[in-house]
Amino acid sequence: MTSSLVSMIAGFSCFMLAPCSAANTFKAAEELKLRDYLLPARDRLVLPVLDRAEKAKFAINLTIQADHILDMTVDSNGVLWLDMILCMNWNASSLMWDPRDFNNVTYTAFYTNFVWSPILEVHEIIIPQSAFAISQYWKFRMVSWNGYTEFCPQVHMPLSCAIEESYDAFPAEEFNCNAVIKDVSPMSHIQHISINEGTSPGKAMRSFFTGSGFELLFLQREQGKNSAMLRAAVRRNSRQWMNSVTVPVILIGLLSCISLWLPDQTPTRTLLFCFALIAILLLQIQLYSRHLMHCSKPPTVLSLLGQLVVGQLLIGILVIFEVSLENSDSIRRLYAQLDFVYSHSVVHKYAEWTRVNFFGWAFEKFDEEVDPNESQKNPQEETPMSFLFFAGITIRFFVTVVSLYNILSFCVMLL
Repeated sequence: MTSSLVSMIAGFSCFMLAPCSAANTFKAAEELKLRDYLLPARDRLVLPVLDRAEKAKFAINLTIQADHILDMTVDSNGVLWLDMILCMNWNASSLMWDPRDFNNVTYTAFYTNFVWSPILEVHEIIIPQSAFAISQYWKFRMVSWNGYTEFCPQVHMPLSCAIEESYDAFPAEEFNCNAVIKDVSPMSHIQHISINEGTSPGKAMRSFFTGSGFELLFLQREQGKNSAMLRAAVRRNSRQWMNSVTVPVILIGLLSCISLWLPDQTPTRTLLFCFALIAILLLQIQLYSRHLMHCSKPPTVLSLLGQLVVGQLLIGILVIFEVSLENSDSIRRLYAQLDFVYSHSVVHKYAEWTRVNFFGWAFEKFDEEVDPNESQKNPQEETPMSFLFFAGITIRFFVTVVSLYNILSFCVMLL
């Protein structure tokens, strides 16, 4: 009774569902017959028997497509790994058959232990965790009616990069890497094996690694006699640094430049603002250095922050010198000697000529506020052409120019 019920249910299912049709059942039987015909208990490590002519024509082709490149990661040892689907195909005349003998079946799929495949010496195959994923994963091998066989495993491929270059360089320095794909190990009896690979355009790859922080600029092949060299140009994706590094650095750089030209404040306020900026800059250096200091080249961001620290230190030293000038007789005498030497030097004449011909508009208000009689009574007083004024304006000018140049270069490198 039970068997009759099962038969009725099965019959009704086959009547209602297309996969249970007689044609599909017959086709599946023919595919099974074809597999049994082609591969009777064949060892996957043993190459199908080829005669001399077939050996001469035998070729292994590696195909890399842009949408088969999955991810790029860096392990704890600093090794760069490329996760990708590497499709291998090879021609073997012994795998050919007449489709008419098998209900016009043009291809059939196998598990990996049913068909021989090349064993690459460079990659590690990633096996999924779930049993269902494993069963799906191992069905990537296919034999076509003309003898074409394909196997597309997902590989975890290490890239060897030049020592003097760094993939963590900021903001986005390009570096070159390579991976040598050697021929299969158990095929020493095969005289000529060629490995070919389809190169994908760089534009199709640039947007793949925005999540991991990398951009693959190009991936191309260099063919050797028994090996193929994959060359990759990689760089950090600058967009991943935008919120954490780029914006804070540009803002603190502009703030440092603006602070140099603020209206005159009391020495105490100037020093507090100056050393507050230095503290913020040092904190940024400490935060970013753990990620960037191991780079082989001095990172641009750390160089810029260091230059801003030096500029603020020079301004702080200048303010401290001005305060000491008012409270110390020895400092006042030292400054008088420096100002005397400066006033009789070529530098003073050049500064005066530059002021009159180029920056006279900037000193008009200053000249109106300064009393010449007072400046003669107090030589240490800051006058438009005194040594103290010249040193201050020179430091501010060069620090501002260098800072703005570095900030502009920094922004250009991010493009």
